[in-house]
Amino acid sequence: MSKKFNLLDTDKIREYYDTKIPSLEKGYFAYRWEASPLRREHYHQTHMSLMQELANKDFDCVVEVGTGPCVWTKFLSMRSKLLAGVDISLEMLKGCSSDDNVALLCCANAYQLPIKSEIINALFSIRALEYFPDKAKAVKEFYRVLQPGGYLLIITKNRNYGGYRSPNRELNNRFSRKMALHMGNVSPEYLASLIQQQGFSQVRIKPAIVGRTNFLPIWKVIRLLRRWFTPQWSEGIPRIMDRATESFMVTAYK
Repeated sequence: MSKKFNLLDTDKIREYYDTKIPSLEKGYFAYRWEASPLRREHYHQTHMSLMQELANKDFDCVVEVGTGPCVWTKFLSMRSKLLAGVDISLEMLKGCSSDDNVALLCCANAYQLPIKSEIINALFSIRALEYFPDKAKAVKEFYRVLQPGGYLLIITKNRNYGGYRSPNRELNNRFSRKMALHMGNVSPEYLASLIQQQGFSQVRIKPAIVGRTNFLPIWKVIRLLRRWFTPQWSEGIPRIMDRATESFMVTAYK
């Protein structure tokens, strides 16, 4: 008998991570980003994508939604005078340290951010949106807290990536709950449209992680190409690249 996992329920996502994190002997970062050459390469590409995008940007007041254990927070703090982090999992937030330069950490839901309207000038959500069951509601909340002209950056997993299963597929019992965490992935076109519908402008899309191979020389070629060529599209990633794009970045302005 098969069943459908429904881990995109907010309470189940919180429960999953609050249970999972304490069981990781070497911590979340080692588990998620250092466990294999492929994961290390994915971390490197995400970092590179962020640094390239933020190279000439500085912000006064920034919020990161889906902070987790502050994996990306320290890089965001380099470009902000004041940075606050929000995550639904208390165990995730316990992984943050003073070295991450976060002014405030808050355990809260992305749909009801404990922030006044139009008070921040940049909002980041990096590899978290795929776990939000109601993405439209989250984007609406992002819009609420940003000042006019505020900057939005989201990095999330690509539904069209060849390494993920269809979000509509039933999963047999032999698959763990971990597999079901990919059920909320969306396509670049869908997310860009959602952001535009909310009222954001200057919406741009670019790959964040490209490649599915463990063959290291291929990664070196990809790094070289990305160093010199960082395309941005307003309507979606070209089909020839789409299934090889593990995650993508969307930026926009209010």
